[in-house]
Amino acid sequence: YGHDLKASAAPWRRCSTPRANTAGACPAAGRALSSAIMNTRADTLQITLADEAETLALGRALARLGAAGDALLLHGGLGAGKTTLARGFIEAFAGVRDAPSPSYTLVQTYSAPDGTELVHADLYRVDHAQELDELGLDEAFEDAVSLIEWPDRLGDRRPDDRLDIRLDPDAEGGRVCALEPHGSWRSRYERLAALL
Repeated sequence: YGHDLKASAAPWRRCSTPRANTAGACPAAGRALSSAIMNTRADTLQITLADEAETLALGRALARLGAAGDALLLHGGLGAGKTTLARGFIEAFAGVRDAPSPSYTLVQTYSAPDGTELVHADLYRVDHAQELDELGLDEAFEDAVSLIEWPDRLGDRRPDDRLDIRLDPDAEGGRVCALEPHGSWRSRYERLAALL
């Protein structure tokens, strides 16, 4: 499906044709991203997601980059699509369809076919930093792939190597999704851009 793509220093570009998993599949978008990759320090990608299906598809695409030690921090208000994006990721990474929200359990754990652990946490109900100790997230940030909803509750425990994903509603009823890589995720910026 086509997306509006934006890197922090590049103008919005519209790709009207379906895209393969390469930046060059949509020439206008590919040029915008390539020049942005070379010319900016703040490597932020922004895309529009028209509906739930596109949000699931983005989660599935991001799962292709997931590896042990990765953290994806999902920001956005109630109903922004954080759990939907996580479900797409979980389906592609661990083969579990319609994964439940960890709103009440706080943490759900899955295993990928290769044995890599995937931790999905919803920190909305976490009120105190000491509650985080009981969830085992520090270990997950080292050894598992971590999907964290409401990551503001982490405070200074946010891992240095992370992909911040912010979902906000747009005027057409879809979502604007901004992806900001930090640490080791910066070296994967081009691969991340190629997925979109």
